[in-house]
Amino acid sequence: MMPDESPGIVSQHIFKLFQEHRATPFIFVEPWGNFGDQLLWMGAEKLAKLAGVHHQSVNVGTFLHTDYPSHVGVYINGGGGINPLYPETTAMQAFLKSVGRYPITILGPQTFPQDINFIKREIVNKLPHGSPGAAVLFAREKLSYNIIKPLLPGWIEPGLDHDTALNLQATDLTTSVPHRRFDLYAIRNDKEAFSKNQRDLLAIWIDPIHFCFDFNQWLALHHRAKRIVTNRLHSSILGSILGIPTTLLPNSYHKNHSVWEHSLQQCGILWRDEIELRPLAQKVNAIPPLRQLLELPFTQRLLRVFIHRARYRSLVP
Repeated sequence: MMPDESPGIVSQHIFKLFQEHRATPFIFVEPWGNFGDQLLWMGAEKLAKLAGVHHQSVNVGTFLHTDYPSHVGVYINGGGGINPLYPETTAMQAFLKSVGRYPITILGPQTFPQDINFIKREIVNKLPHGSPGAAVLFAREKLSYNIIKPLLPGWIEPGLDHDTALNLQATDLTTSVPHRRFDLYAIRNDKEAFSKNQRDLLAIWIDPIHFCFDFNQWLALHHRAKRIVTNRLHSSILGSILGIPTTLLPNSYHKNHSVWEHSLQQCGILWRDEIELRPLAQKVNAIPPLRQLLELPFTQRLLRVFIHRARYRSLVP
């Protein structure tokens, strides 16, 4: 755990902002997302509870189609969804609706892309020209903060704070002590996937977001690992919370490395640009015919049947 001023609190700036507005009832807006976004959400709600903020939680669809009393504050969950990879930036839609209508709007810690034209087009140019209420927009690492700060109008305050999931501790999530049975390669295979040139073909990879059918199973999968290697940011954060040796790999843009540099290296998370292959895996990769055989979908399915189900049998849906 990184040093902080209050026990169990890492996102100090958000916490103090909540304390300043504890007399204001809040609407907490949860944009669409996956299990990692739920971890973010739980960390933000913990901060609100510790700060004495009373709030009502709603999903972004409800928020966008509902008018709330003019005296409420609005907090919008953080994340990485405001970028060109995801066409529907629901967090920003909620922010644009809220600013100017309510006395305080807080956009939780985000990662922003390095695409300045996208930020101007989708965020800055859609902002109203001034606002009677306060608005604070948080980045969760220094690169995003440095990107967004000079682009914002003067009436929006830029902020820098840690990913809110980092406010969670193991006791916030589970009380069990599992038998740690396997190395977990939690590897995403979507728009944010990294290059797979350095793949350990003798290890079983899964994308926990697609493998698990609910948050509790996602949590249990990580909780039973003795080591985690991942390119999913919140798999690494969960590993840190649970005290599991964890290595974080790149994703397709700067998010993983930027958050690691700002927060996760202080939590003991290791960084690798590529998966570190075991000696046997290095030998396999050096033999093209054997590598090609192991890369076949049929071979990978067989490996999943004989190894994957044996290791994760209690977790398979």
